[in-house]
Amino acid sequence: MSLSSAFTSARRTRSTDRGAVLVEAALAIPLLIVLIIGAIEAGMAWEARSSSTSGVRTGLLRAASLGDKPETDLRILQSVVGEIGADRVNDIEWVVIFDGTNPDHDTTVANCAAAAAGGGLSTTCNTYTSAQLADVVSATITIDDFDNGANGGSGTYTCDTTKLDSNWCSGSRLASAGSVNVGVAVRLKHDWFTGILPGDGVEFTEFAVSSTLVGEQAAPIATAPSTTSTTSTTSTTAPPTSSTTSSTSTTSTTSTTSTTAAPTTSTTPAPSSYTPDSISHSGSVGTGNVLGEDYIMMDSPTNYSSPGTARIDLTFTVLEDGTFHLTGDVWRWSSNAGSRDSFWVVVNGNTSGAQAWHVGGSVVSDWSAANNSPSFNLTAGTHTISLYTREQYTAIATGTIQLVKD
Repeated sequence: MSLSSAFTSARRTRSTDRGAVLVEAALAIPLLIVLIIGAIEAGMAWEARSSSTSGVRTGLLRAASLGDKPETDLRILQSVVGEIGADRVNDIEWVVIFDGTNPDHDTTVANCAAAAAGGGLSTTCNTYTSAQLADVVSATITIDDFDNGANGGSGTYTCDTTKLDSNWCSGSRLASAGSVNVGVAVRLKHDWFTGILPGDGVEFTEFAVSSTLVGEQAAPIATAPSTTSTTSTTSTTAPPTSSTTSSTSTTSTTSTTSTTAAPTTSTTPAPSSYTPDSISHSGSVGTGNVLGEDYIMMDSPTNYSSPGTARIDLTFTVLEDGTFHLTGDVWRWSSNAGSRDSFWVVVNGNTSGAQAWHVGGSVVSDWSAANNSPSFNLTAGTHTISLYTREQYTAIATGTIQLVKD
C-alpha cells in the first residue's frame, strides 16, 4: 500500500469513529435526561409523602392533647396544614378525623372520604375538603364554625348540628365512655413538575390512629421509678472485757470503732425549665378563657417609658444559679407591627432594671408561642418575675408560662 493510500484509509477510520460516537450520544442523552428528571420527580414525590405523614402525626398529637374540647377539629386542621405547608393547601384533597375504635381503619377512612360531600359519617367521622382547608388558612373558617364555637368555646356545651364537625362533634366524642381512639387521615396529591412522566402525578393517603385512649380514662404516662438515697453503716466491735446481761438489754464494756460510709447523693441534674409556683396579678388587668386557654390581659394604658401599676407576678423556685428567660403563648389583638405585643419584665421588684419583651409573632387573634424574652441572671432559690403593662391588651396564657434556662 502506498503512503497516500494509508493516509486516506486512516482519515476514513476517524470519520467512521466520529459518526459512531454521535449516534451513541444521540441515543444515550435522552435516556440520561429521563433518568435525571425521574430522580428529581421521585425526590419531590418523596418529600410530598413525608410532609403528609408529618401532617397526620402532628394533627394526631393535637387531637390527643385537646381531647373533647370544642375547638379540637379546627386545631387539628391548622396543625395538618401548617406541617404540609399553606402553599400546598390546594394539593390536600381531604382530611378525615375519625373514631378509630373500629380496627378496620382502611374501610373507615375510605367510607368517610366517600362521604366528603356530606361532611363525613354520623357518629363516625368528619371530612374536610380542600376548599374548607383553604378557608381555614385564610381564616374565613374560624372557631365559630365548629359546634359550640359561637360562645368562643365557653359555656354549656351543645352539639350543634349546623356546624362543620356535626357528624362527630368535637365536644361530645368522649361522652359515652370517657375515652376514644382518634384517627387522622390525609390525602395529598402531588402533580408531576415536568409533565414528562406518565399521568398527572401521584396521590398519597396517610392516616394514623392514637395507640392509647384519649380522655380522662387514658392510660397514664409511664414514669421512671424514683431513686432513694441510702446510707450504709459498718460497725467493728472489739471483744468485751466484761459484761452484765439482763432480760431486756445487754451492756458491754467494749473497745469500738464505728465506720460509716459516705451517704449516696443524687446525681439528677437540675431541670432546664420551671413552671410557676404561683401566679397572681394586681392593677388593671383582664382575665378569662379563650380557645381553651386561661389568660391574663394587660388592660391599663400603654406605657413605653417605664412599668406602670398593673402587673402579673410569677413565682419560681430554681435549683441552681444560671441565666434564664420566659416563654409562653401570647395573643396579639392587632396586626399592626409593634402594636399590642410587649410587656415589661421585672426581676424581684427591681423596676429600674425593667426590660422590654416584644412577644411579636405573625398570628393575629389566636395564640402563638413567644420564647424570646430578655434574659436575666438568677441564683438558686425563690424569685418573683413580674410582667408589667408596656402595651395595652397584650395577653398571655397562664397555663403555658415557663422559666427556661439559657
